[in-house]
Amino acid sequence: MNCGLSKLLTALVVVHLMSCHSEGHWTTVGTLPLRFEPEAIIATGPAESLVGGRLRKGDCEQAMIFRLAGRRLEQRFALDNGYIQSINAWNERAFALLVHLDCLDRKAVNLLESTNGGQDWTEREPVPEHASALLAQSENILWVLGVDTLIRSGDGGKKWSPENLPGRRDPFDERLALRDGQVLLLGKGIWERTPAGWSYHSSGNNRVRGIEADAVIGTAPDGSVVTGHLDAERKHVQWENQIDKKMMPFQLTRSWSKDDLAFLALPEDQYIGKGVWLFRGRGTRWVSELVPCRAYYSGIALSPEGSTVAISVTNQFMLQTKTR
Repeated sequence: MNCGLSKLLTALVVVHLMSCHSEGHWTTVGTLPLRFEPEAIIATGPAESLVGGRLRKGDCEQAMIFRLAGRRLEQRFALDNGYIQSINAWNERAFALLVHLDCLDRKAVNLLESTNGGQDWTEREPVPEHASALLAQSENILWVLGVDTLIRSGDGGKKWSPENLPGRRDPFDERLALRDGQVLLLGKGIWERTPAGWSYHSSGNNRVRGIEADAVIGTAPDGSVVTGHLDAERKHVQWENQIDKKMMPFQLTRSWSKDDLAFLALPEDQYIGKGVWLFRGRGTRWVSELVPCRAYYSGIALSPEGSTVAISVTNQFMLQTKTR
């Protein structure tokens, strides 16, 4: 690490969270089946969402997708002996990874596609079996991240080609993201895929967990949350603030105000298993609330407009909108 970056990392402003506060109103908009376990969730609009997972039926599992639109929750896909691994969307086109099971053993992975916002789904071509996370860069360009796997399709999933980057791929410690239409791989630094190829942005000793425009969120080696911005010209993340709480942040996006941000975080303290932290703010000014939902990445999602969808431990589907 160069001296300038080392000094920068030791000059972080520590943000002390004094109180919890909710800026939104929660409403229950539907109920998922009691034995349904969500595996993937995205918020596609202020009151729109897609959630996929598995319904446990004795010794069998059934893959299911539900769609929230206009505050109405409906089941839109079901198939025996499988589950939904990941789900993503680009405008009205939605995609999902469908894992087929044989006696509860992972057998094959196929691509699901919807051309009408998740109302109807069609099973498509197979995807390499190590696929874990799916990202739609456009209606035709798809990316899949998995264990030792990073692949790209330029024809809507018909053919896949590997992308070679240093190190081993880890879907549990890396994330695919979009910024200005370009695909990013977040983790130990930021890898950016441009038409000219891959370029690297250093993050020092911290790991990058989310990005929104130039705003970046990550974790320090001690587990605390750090925030900063991407200096694209100098090819590094400039870390500025440190939140005095150990958490695993994810899903950084815009909040109610265009000048504020929102992010989610899995607790690493006495609140483990009780919910997910929701933060809104910027810089040294953050307000937070513990959302009592399924305490994992697949239990809650932020929309680009600031609203939030979450699944409670009793499978109530909840929507948060801004308090007037």
